[in-house]
Amino acid sequence: MSARTGEWDDERSSRNGCTGCLALPFVMAHRVFRPSRPDRIRDSGIERAQIARTAIGIVATLWMIFAYPLRESAMDVVGGKFTEVFLSTGILLIAGPLALAAFVLSARPPVRALYRRRLTGPLRGFAALFGCAGLLFLVTSGAFSQIGAAAPVALLGTLLGLFAALFALPFGITAAVLSVHYVFRTADVHEVLPPLI
Repeated sequence: MSARTGEWDDERSSRNGCTGCLALPFVMAHRVFRPSRPDRIRDSGIERAQIARTAIGIVATLWMIFAYPLRESAMDVVGGKFTEVFLSTGILLIAGPLALAAFVLSARPPVRALYRRRLTGPLRGFAALFGCAGLLFLVTSGAFSQIGAAAPVALLGTLLGLFAALFALPFGITAAVLSVHYVFRTADVHEVLPPLI
């Protein structure tokens, strides 16, 4: 991430070879889920406050973990946090489209068409998350290993499934976190939508 612009430096990550390949799911998830409408209003003060809020939350959580004895193991705590992220993503999968539809339908006719055109960002985020979930389902169900009956083709399918899982798993986790953070790119439609949702 570039310190000057706050955006991912894709040229640098593509030149780093293997490191760039390992970072590819994270970079792609960031591209898909970060609002990117050119005329979107951005307030650097609010962005700094969001970063500070996140840092304070991480420090407070770590302090609580180390200051007080846990009744649960550390893995249970981490698992609980992942469960919270995925539950939040699931709630947004339902609330997001309903809020977007209500917002676009309640807009005045002259701007309703503009808001409809801006729906491509949130729709791209929903499609990416569903596509990732579908790919992970195919990998875990063994669909890739059943591509062909011949042993070399089945081996190729298994390797393809392994590479798909190595991409889809970090992409899916990053996508879940970023979809909650950016509220499925609803700021691409209008800046007031993420805080309302």
